[in-house]
Amino acid sequence: MKSHLNRLSKYFQTLNSKQMSDILNELKSQVDNLKGELKAQIDLNIKAAAENSASAAADYKKNAEAIELQIKSLTDKVDAIERNSKSVLVNSKKSMTFGDAFAEAVGNAHDNIKRVSKGRGFEMEMKSVGNMTTASNLTGESVVTYQNQPALVPANKVNFRQLVSTIGSSTGTYVVYRETGGQGSMGFTSAGAAKNQVDYDFTRLQYNASYLNGYVRIAKEMLQDLPFMQQALPAMLLRDFYKKENSQFYTDLSTAATGPSTPGGANYIEDIISLVGQLEDTDFDCTGIVLKPSIVAAIQNTKPQNYSLPGAVTISPAGQLTINGVPVFKASWMATNRVLLGDWSQAKIVNVDGLKVEFFEQDSDNVQKNLITVRIEAREVLAIDRQDAFTFATITAD
Repeated sequence: MKSHLNRLSKYFQTLNSKQMSDILNELKSQVDNLKGELKAQIDLNIKAAAENSASAAADYKKNAEAIELQIKSLTDKVDAIERNSKSVLVNSKKSMTFGDAFAEAVGNAHDNIKRVSKGRGFEMEMKSVGNMTTASNLTGESVVTYQNQPALVPANKVNFRQLVSTIGSSTGTYVVYRETGGQGSMGFTSAGAAKNQVDYDFTRLQYNASYLNGYVRIAKEMLQDLPFMQQALPAMLLRDFYKKENSQFYTDLSTAATGPSTPGGANYIEDIISLVGQLEDTDFDCTGIVLKPSIVAAIQNTKPQNYSLPGAVTISPAGQLTINGVPVFKASWMATNRVLLGDWSQAKIVNVDGLKVEFFEQDSDNVQKNLITVRIEAREVLAIDRQDAFTFATITAD
């Protein structure tokens, strides 16, 4: 919480008490709205799961309790910011507009509560990368009546980081020691005979983290005249950050995967069932199957003679597709007619410098040109414990 307050305090510089109060009221209102939205979704999920199975309902209830604790933690942080607002105003020496402070506050809350994967964003197309201004990046009249929420390009439905865990590292070099062989074998011995000696070999794998980042320079006038930009900019940057992360980590894992990759079936479903079985033959669990949404649709349209889905394929009341009990995830970043499946506990995102969105006035010639720089970045790398725990294969409809 201390680091969170420190980050916010540098943006609450030279604001008067009314401006500070406005910021906190807006932030708390946003938190309350998101809490209500999450609770409604959780209630629907619990009800749906209860109609399907008691065990699923218990899992949803457990997840709901965890989310409620997370919301409480964020609310406590907001209260702490309010308690410390007076000292922030007294000790601040640099200036920051209401729009800048509120934008980061809302951006942090949105990321903490909704993980942004369910958020929406948009990207503005330019012939070349440049500073965002009303004249350059808006069409039509600039002084108009407009709806509060812009029409946004959607984010990816599933982000790669939803499939694997994320761990912290104090350095940018992360090492995994992978078992790669050994000598000798276990065996029974008769009375008086020597026991069987074995040894094991390990290979050192080094993963080096680097910064994934991007920034926007936007005119103060645009932030002032279009208040929605204060919330949209962090969402846009987060969306595009995740899209790049999804693409890169998908490439990393699919290239490294050495699990069984020769399907043995007559269609998508049989190919996938065959690949899952082959992976399980090597004693790895299959915890998730990732497919392009159009392939999932083709599977759901597969009908035997009685016009129902094959017995190995089920759909929960909440719409979760499973094949032989393994959940299927729809990811637009997957290649067509490809499947990526495996034991997703065998890979992780190693995070050295956590993901953050920051606003800066003191950057380049911003002061001269009345620009604000908005930056997103994280230093990270995908570490793969066992490449043979994952299968990347081509599947066919028939």
